[in-house]
Amino acid sequence: MRSAIAVGLLILLGCGSAMASLSADSIVISAQAGNDLGTLEIPIDMPLDQKTLSYVLAEPVSIFSATNPGLHLGTVDVLTLSLDRDPSVSLAFALTAGGSDVTFTITSPVLGFAAISDPDAYASAAMTVTDRNLNGASLTGTFGADKAYQALYNAGDVFGELLDPLVAPLGGPMSGYERLPGLAPNWQTIPGSVSAIQAQVGLTLSAGDIASGTTTFQVVPEPASLALLALGGLALRRRR
Repeated sequence: MRSAIAVGLLILLGCGSAMASLSADSIVISAQAGNDLGTLEIPIDMPLDQKTLSYVLAEPVSIFSATNPGLHLGTVDVLTLSLDRDPSVSLAFALTAGGSDVTFTITSPVLGFAAISDPDAYASAAMTVTDRNLNGASLTGTFGADKAYQALYNAGDVFGELLDPLVAPLGGPMSGYERLPGLAPNWQTIPGSVSAIQAQVGLTLSAGDIASGTTTFQVVPEPASLALLALGGLALRRRR
């Protein structure tokens, strides 16, 4: 187990001429218990000529207090990040709280791309909290209405905040899922121009317990724009 350096695997796939860029080039995970705060920052390099990127944390990483170096706040057991210039941002994680209730925040890189007008979008979050010490477990979000996930676009505009608090029984798990808009395969239009997206997980986890989850945020051109792109491509082929 590593405490100061995050070891992981980056997988870069695909090439193209109008690729996504990263406005912020790291995953940031913070853990806070009372006045004690520790932060883990994982650099992410996504070249402009790459279509997709996948990051996988190679082994668990402990987070310690910056002001009390011997105080273990929590552990990042699992972390994966997937970026796609279509574009989409997906996270998967598993976290273990230390000896006190801990507030974890996971912030993805900002994925920038050529502006899309009035895109359709959806976001989803699924999480589980598991009791490890036979006294129950809780997961409470840190965003509006105690939600545990938020999907962001442009300069911090909120597309949606998802997932209500979870309470697990003694020795057991409790899971939750939420999607915006509610049912697949529905999409919701974001008015205006969108040129960047980001994902953030924020939750307070009961001492000694485990929180795990997956999240996805994806935007696509609205159907009329897709039809125009298809017609444009057809016209180019006919001219050739």
